[in-house]
Amino acid sequence: MIDGYALETVTSLASALTPLIVAYDFHIRETSGRLVAADNLSVAAAEFGDEHIVEGRRRETIPLLDKRPSGVSLSYISGDFAYQPAVATKRYPRADQYFVARTALPLVLTEGQAAKLAAAQFQVLSSAITTQVSFPVGPSAGLEIADAIRFNARDWRVERLVDEGIVRHVELRAIAPHTGADRAISIPGIGDSGIYPARPAFEIVDVSGLAPAGSIGPMIAVSAAPWVSSVAVHVGATAQTLRQKAIVSLPAGIGQTLSEFDAGEPEQWDNDAEIIVSLPGEALSSADEAAILDGANRLLIEHPNGWELLAWRSAELVETDQWRLTGLLRGLNDTVAAAGGAGLTVILADDRLVQVPLDADQVGVALLWRVGTAATISFTFQPPTASA
Repeated sequence: MIDGYALETVTSLASALTPLIVAYDFHIRETSGRLVAADNLSVAAAEFGDEHIVEGRRRETIPLLDKRPSGVSLSYISGDFAYQPAVATKRYPRADQYFVARTALPLVLTEGQAAKLAAAQFQVLSSAITTQVSFPVGPSAGLEIADAIRFNARDWRVERLVDEGIVRHVELRAIAPHTGADRAISIPGIGDSGIYPARPAFEIVDVSGLAPAGSIGPMIAVSAAPWVSSVAVHVGATAQTLRQKAIVSLPAGIGQTLSEFDAGEPEQWDNDAEIIVSLPGEALSSADEAAILDGANRLLIEHPNGWELLAWRSAELVETDQWRLTGLLRGLNDTVAAAGGAGLTVILADDRLVQVPLDADQVGVALLWRVGTAATISFTFQPPTASA
């Protein structure tokens, strides 16, 4: 049972059913002119082994660990918060931190339901093992698309069938074992309480090179726990002239430093220094020098006299949510590589930062900034000046 389902335009039956298939974990196939729905945990229709395949006709594909998504971002309609757009984000370690799978479901969900679906979707993506085998037509004649079969003591789903003479080529996808990431939508019980959005924390960042070329306006990082829905950013000269300037859809990685560190040389590698940071819920990774120079692993540190943008080559988890960063490239984008201590704000400079575009007459002027339900502040944006 779901509380709501949005269809905004005329669409095909397959497209209309896809969100429900994701939510309820079932599959649909056409049989004798009818559409038949079946549970994905159904019993295998047939069992095969290597002795059944045509000689030399098997190929298996396993995604590399660093090519798997590091998380899933699921957009949905919030049943907890007045049917507003909302996002559930799940992030996981040991994968490319910039590869986040994004899915949008036009379903009304609670935060708990959306979190379960995001976890289940990640389970499917991270175990996307496929194999292509060729059987004689006889033993495989009864197979149909979406059938569950057992091959070499493992359960697979039939995704594609191609007949070529007396040989049938079959593409199979491994059925992920059920590990508790239950995506099924259940009926809310009596006394279930709604989740209301937390007051967001935010940081306005005016560092050169982060915003798109030719644009005017700083970047903003917003976070909240729990993150229930997208957050609007309003800017204006007075409370009466506040206007929406941006929408932040994903919570940024915001934390703080936990250690002291010395000043560094701008745009220079510092292989001796280390910085320990706390970044709740974030999964950092190491990268080689080529990836660093191409823009990977960027971190902002807020010093009393401004921001520093740096990069790290090695990230080591020392405690829960605490990371030791080494192999530092300091003072990027004309920022000052200053010394610092514990308690400084840090932000992951990735695609979760959002630019807030300003008009030309709003530059250098004290403006009011209201971010979601957070308290309104005054901030003056001055475009950073690149050094000669």
